[in-house]
Amino acid sequence: MTDTVFLFGVFDGLHDGHRFFITEAAKQGETLVISVTRDKVSHDLKGRQPKHSLAERMKTLQELFPEAIIIPGDETNGSWTGLRTYTPAIVALGYDQTDLKRALEDARETLGFSFEIVEIPDHRGDELHSRFLNK
Repeated sequence: MTDTVFLFGVFDGLHDGHRFFITEAAKQGETLVISVTRDKVSHDLKGRQPKHSLAERMKTLQELFPEAIIIPGDETNGSWTGLRTYTPAIVALGYDQTDLKRALEDARETLGFSFEIVEIPDHRGDELHSRFLNK
C-alpha cells in the first residue's frame, strides 16, 4: 500500500471526532497529508474565526500524528495547491464535508489526475461536531 491519502479540516479544538476521522483516513493508505484550513478561509466557510491560530492547530496535529505531513491550506478556497503538490490517490472526507465533496468532484477533471473520494463515517453522530463543541 503506497497510496497517499489527503484530507482537509479546520481542526480547531481537536476532539475525539477529529482523532477518529484522521485515524480512519490514515488506514486508507501509506502516506497521510493533512491540509489545515487557514483562518480567513475558515471564517469564509463557517462564518467565524477559529479559536486557535493556524500555527497552533498545525502544531497540535503534528504532535498527535507525527507520521503525517501537516500543511497549511490554500489562502484562496478552491485553489487545490496541496492536491496538486501531493497528487493523492485518495481524498478522505468527513461525513459532514458535503460541500467539499461537490467541489472536489467538480475539480477532478481540471486537476489533471484522478483520485478516489472516501467518506469516513461519523463518530458518535453529531455529538462531537465542531459546531456544537466550539460555541
